Amino acid sequence: MASSPLCALCSVARGLATQTLNARIVGRVLGISVLVVLATAVALSAIDPTPRGFGSVYGFALADDPQQRNAILDFWRLNGLVHRARLFVILETFVLTPAAAIALLTFGVRLRQLLARDRGTESGPGARPIFMGFCLLVFAAALLTPAANLLAWQAISRAASAPDWIARGTHVAQLVKLWLWGGAVLYAGWWFAHWYFALDTPTAPDPANARSRMRADIADILWRSKFAIAVLLAHGALVLLMDQTRDGLVRQVPDPADPPGTHLGMLFGLFLTAAAVWLLAYASWLWPRLLLRLATPGRKQAAGTSSIAFARWWARLLGLMPFGAVSPAIAWTLRDQPTGSPGTPWLAGFLVGIGVLAMLYLCVVSLRAHDTSAGYYETSRSAEDARADMGLRPFWVAWAPPLLFMLVRLTSLQSWTPPLALGVITSGLAAWAGILGWVAYLSRRNAVPYLIAAFGAYALFGVLGWSEVHGIRTDPAPEAADLARFLWTAALGVPCLVLACWLYRKDVPSRGWLAVGVPVVFAIIAILKLHDGAPRTQALPQRPGLEAAVAQWLGELSRQERRPGEDTLPVYVISAEGGGIRSAYWTASVLTRLKDIDPDFDQRTFAISAVSGGALGVAAFRSCELEADGDASRLQRCVDRMGAADLWTQLLGGLLFEDALASALPTSLLCRRPGCGLLGRSYWFEGAMESAVPGMATGLAAPHAGRRRPHILLTVTRVETGERWIESDLAIDWRVFPAACDVLGMLRSDVHLSTAAHNSSRFPYTNPVGALYGSHCTPVDDKGAARALRARVQDGGYFDDSATSTSSDILRMIDHCLFGRCAALSPPGDAEAALRLERLRARLRPVVIAIRNEDRFAREAAHDPDGSCNEAGHRDPARPRDRSPSRLVPALLSSPVTLYETREAHMHAFDAQIAAEAYQLWDRLGLTAKPSATPCGSFAKWAIDRPIHRFDLVADGLYPSGWVLSQSAMNGIRRQADSKIGAAGAAAAQ
Repeated sequence: MASSPLCALCSVARGLATQTLNARIVGRVLGISVLVVLATAVALSAIDPTPRGFGSVYGFALADDPQQRNAILDFWRLNGLVHRARLFVILETFVLTPAAAIALLTFGVRLRQLLARDRGTESGPGARPIFMGFCLLVFAAALLTPAANLLAWQAISRAASAPDWIARGTHVAQLVKLWLWGGAVLYAGWWFAHWYFALDTPTAPDPANARSRMRADIADILWRSKFAIAVLLAHGALVLLMDQTRDGLVRQVPDPADPPGTHLGMLFGLFLTAAAVWLLAYASWLWPRLLLRLATPGRKQAAGTSSIAFARWWARLLGLMPFGAVSPAIAWTLRDQPTGSPGTPWLAGFLVGIGVLAMLYLCVVSLRAHDTSAGYYETSRSAEDARADMGLRPFWVAWAPPLLFMLVRLTSLQSWTPPLALGVITSGLAAWAGILGWVAYLSRRNAVPYLIAAFGAYALFGVLGWSEVHGIRTDPAPEAADLARFLWTAALGVPCLVLACWLYRKDVPSRGWLAVGVPVVFAIIAILKLHDGAPRTQALPQRPGLEAAVAQWLGELSRQERRPGEDTLPVYVISAEGGGIRSAYWTASVLTRLKDIDPDFDQRTFAISAVSGGALGVAAFRSCELEADGDASRLQRCVDRMGAADLWTQLLGGLLFEDALASALPTSLLCRRPGCGLLGRSYWFEGAMESAVPGMATGLAAPHAGRRRPHILLTVTRVETGERWIESDLAIDWRVFPAACDVLGMLRSDVHLSTAAHNSSRFPYTNPVGALYGSHCTPVDDKGAARALRARVQDGGYFDDSATSTSSDILRMIDHCLFGRCAALSPPGDAEAALRLERLRARLRPVVIAIRNEDRFAREAAHDPDGSCNEAGHRDPARPRDRSPSRLVPALLSSPVTLYETREAHMHAFDAQIAAEAYQLWDRLGLTAKPSATPCGSFAKWAIDRPIHRFDLVADGLYPSGWVLSQSAMNGIRRQADSKIGAAGAAAAQ
């Protein structure tokens, strides 16, 4: 028996050398080494100096181009990242490499033991030469890694003074190192597959049949865990694949712009997030574990297989998955922090805390006291016996997740904590893990597919039109206050919690479902009826058509007196691209600066077309403009309120509770308004907009006293046909806007700016698909019911995410009227009107402005405030894109890939088309565009040099496309707007 940890380590080393370790010790060494590898990998991803994919240590070490290496080194020095690169090399050399080598060696030892046991001999795939070859490969990789990393260290430290042989040696050594490690992993994988599928010719009795039984058992174990796996996949996708979660984490840590005294709320928010991760981990372990303890009738577990151990550890590993998803997200967020950021220690502490929670979870589920007589998978005990040792666990899976879910939503709503996007995702999915686990448990026990039956009922409700909760809101009143809406939601949650408490009891009820279920349903219905009200509509003002509006606008311009020294008259047609909250804030910021620079911006801008996030930005700009009443500082502060609004937490909360509850109720039979005005996440999304900017409750087509304002055209996409439909203060004619229906005309009602913006930005799955109740698109088709379900609408970016297709229609109408083909502008025989139009053509400079939200054409390392940042030639959308040909099963994947890529290609095509039309219009006007690149700086100085200007938000920071922005992201977007256009008055005042 070992007398010290050192002696224990020595005994393990001797056992590895002699292959005499028993399976338990090998498993423990393998598990610990794998945990160390994973933890070190997370740490390396946190310290790797790789903001937005540029400047990684591996990118530097593998670079064979001196210019690329020098660029990375300069980037590190400029941003103070050299010490992080050195720490990366140290951790990889002294922690990751030994742990990975031990993990592979112990894995090889265990495989050899299993293969030798199958054959009863040392020959075959378990032979010593095969094992020794594997060990030599691992040792070669482990020994080469320090040498390769030493060269990388020298290259980092000596920088430009390093000899060429160091750079070349680093490149070659790193390549060989990666090939060796990759070869060892592939060797281990091939070796494992050899054992798992019993590919050798055995001499022991029937191992192939035993292995096939084990594979069948494992497949059954995975199938029983399908609901837990689905929840964990959803969690991983929301946490890892969406950069929104990382930016939400930035909101949870201090920022220099935060008011004093907020640290306690931030700490409380991190605590709630950690508690949510724990509950999801616990539920992800508990329900698969219970399912795996229910034996399949008539099936007996084969003796001597490892299915029981796999079942035990499979449930534990599922519980580790939430920690495995959250840890890299925190690490990547930590990596993105600039040097000296006050959020760095908070994120580092949170990452360590998540690691401690993960270890605590492992201790709880591995070392807990439990009934050992009730085994895994092979037991034939009843459902009550299988749950006999649960104790207080129903509390942790039934009450705690929904209570925490509501607490997270309340604290974010009341600003007690920052927006807790990660907390609401994790706690909501923890509650759903319990619900789906309970359904799977009952389905397995009673052999009834309850979930399929529930989905069938949901589909039937939808076909019959009984569960529609996402109708387009036409009510003239503003959305209710956030707290009032939350209290109604909490009231709905109380009967649901009562039902959960009844169902999760240790003794599963076989009677009494009606006694509990009926009062719960009646309580929910009563709450909904109390909140319901009669539907109302807003008055829809008389709206001009496009030709009449253009003629009126050009007529006003032609009658304006020319100012002294004003030889040209620039006028604007603007389009704003989609892209979530980053596009919304970028669009509003650009428009704010354009208005601040040009006092006649409203008069000179005919229309702004927008889609998706750009539509939200345009709606917010219009609302803030009305609120500010000409004060640039107030306008900027209002736009900042929109950018800082938390549209994400409550949207996800509504998805996970209110929408889910609505799908189980025939709300259309109960309510006069969709979802009784309460169920459905649309109310939360639009209400959050109106809470941040009260002017968003203004009607889209509502007339405004005072000076003229640009027309607004927001694009939506019809689900059934994929057509572009338009919401606007103009009357939309499909003959002018091809195949476009007039959404407001179909509704026969005006809508709030918040509703119009939401209709255009209904993101897939996160935002609901809208249901349009109204008349037909065209009067010819308008037969039957005046108000019926006509279509479903979704994000306008499906049709054209650049919004330039609508701007093209507008530009063609301006061309049409400028050259005397609008009767309202130049009536036949009116010589004075014709003379005014001719004079207008002589000085008019039509300028198309495209507000684009990301670097779509060529990756740029960072925003260049001194270069030609607005109109780089390689960002021309007409330039064909160069990509590697598809090689991954092209016969199977080419069609779906083409469908997906065609959407973006259409966006590029529309963007390029409007540029061509703008140049053609200038040719007709006899104008010549300047060939030089547009400089950064004040837009007023160079607005008339070319017919199109594009303002691109370059991805030089973390700018998520979801629905919440951190202060640092807002600062970066404002910085780019100031650089490309000129500092706004509000920004200068601040």
